[in-house]
Order: sequence, then C-alpha cells, then structure tokens
Amino acid sequence: MDSSEIADFGGTASRRELRVLLALVDGPRTREDVDRIARASNGPDIIHRLRHKGAAIVTDLVPHITADGERSRHGLYSLTRDGRRAVREWLRGAAGTTPRKAQKGRTGTAQRSTEAAR
Repeated sequence: MDSSEIADFGGTASRRELRVLLALVDGPRTREDVDRIARASNGPDIIHRLRHKGAAIVTDLVPHITADGERSRHGLYSLTRDGRRAVREWLRGAAGTTPRKAQKGRTGTAQRSTEAAR
C-alpha cells in the first residue's frame, strides 16, 4: 500500500469495522481474534473492506504446529506504522469526538427512540 492510499483513509461508519480498527491500533490480531472482536465469522472480509477503504493492514504468516502435530502457518493482521497513525488521526477527528463516545451517543439515541415508540 503506498502513501497516497494511507492519506486517503477516510474511516468507516461500520461498527464492526470500527471495533476491529480499535483492536488493531492496540496490536496484531489473528483471524479468530478479528471474528470475535467483530462479533461475526467473516474476519477476512472485514479486513478486505478496511483495506479497500485505505487502512494499511498487513498479514504476517506465523508458523505453528497444529493439534495433529503438523506444521502450518496462521495469519496475523496488523496495521503498519503509517496505517496506525492514519487510523489514530481519523479517530481523533471522527465527528469531533472519540468513537467510543460517538457509539454511546448513537446507542443512547436509538434506545430513547425505541422507548418513545412503546
């Protein structure tokens, strides 16, 4: 991914993608981690969509021994240094607030709307 793609990272409106980005800012994650964090079983698709939006996510293949004693490799997703910087900048500027506060605000609004409809 070149620097123009990193500069073009505009963020995401998806809560799943946001959860994964926040986790990747903290450090590398396996596919299973991404599935659990996203609360879905389509981690590779989420990573693909984030990359398409300009997130500089790399995959390292880490050797391991399977439960059957065979050699294998598993993927480990991480943001590049520039990618982490771009995500942090986007997070700081997202709607003039932090994403966690923004999420709470949206959830609270949806709850109030649901309660008002009762």
